[in-house]
Amino acid sequence: MKSILLLFLSLVAQLSVAQEIGLQLYSVRNQTKGGNVEAVLTQIKSWGITQLEGGSTYGMSQEDYNALCKKIGLKTVSIGADFNELDKDPAKVAEKAVAFDVKYVMCAWI
Repeated sequence: MKSILLLFLSLVAQLSVAQEIGLQLYSVRNQTKGGNVEAVLTQIKSWGITQLEGGSTYGMSQEDYNALCKKIGLKTVSIGADFNELDKDPAKVAEKAVAFDVKYVMCAWI
């Protein structure tokens, strides 16, 4: 029994090291409404978070938004997409993913 417990604890420890914590920017949508996106992103970075799920540039150009994230040390790893967008124009969603330089697109619901 002790061996099984030690094996389990070892696996849990390995998994906890392998996982990275990210933040869905929708969670801070109210804080970004004031237009101070840089302050919000800087706060997120101060929490030790480096990975984001996004999909909006908050009124900034795509280039400026990407540069700001890079300057702060944040990486957008996925974006959200509406099911209707995915259904009607998947190429447009793919273009958006390329613009954000992400590997994943998330659809919250159908």
